[in-house]
Amino acid sequence: MLVTAFTNVLGAFAATAADDEALWGKLEAAKWVRDGNPKAPRVVYVITDPNCQWCHRFWEASRPWVKAGQVQVRHLLVGIVRSDSARKAAAILGAKDPAAAIEQNEIAFSHGGIPPAFAVSTAVEQVLEANLLLMRELGFRGTPALISRNGTGSVERVAGFPRSNRLDAVMGSPAP
Repeated sequence: MLVTAFTNVLGAFAATAADDEALWGKLEAAKWVRDGNPKAPRVVYVITDPNCQWCHRFWEASRPWVKAGQVQVRHLLVGIVRSDSARKAAAILGAKDPAAAIEQNEIAFSHGGIPPAFAVSTAVEQVLEANLLLMRELGFRGTPALISRNGTGSVERVAGFPRSNRLDAVMGSPAP
């Protein structure tokens, strides 16, 4: 009986680990914009809207880790906060350097951010829809939505802006 219970616990763990790997694979396969060192030891995915004030606050809060090369943030853009969000996301995704466009949006956030694209191409519309479907599949209803691996490799999800110690946990350590 004890062996059966132990085996069931291990089976549940294996299913969770497999689920984590499948989820991480979906995130890696999604269209995202890299922010930070591609060889950073930690990756944090953030589902973000160019007009989201809490996404902007996360971007600001993540700078010490990103600039120190400790964390690579991968932005999965959606366009849900305002009527021009999808066109701003299109401006970022269509830029020659999408990472620089995200930075431009965040630096100018208090002044309206990046100018929206004139239109949203079919390709960008498909990316935004795929990212929105992934956001919903992961159980998130708004932005920012953060997905990272903890110290044991398990995938963790955080809805909204993580406060103090929770931010440290998402980023992997206290701010440098």
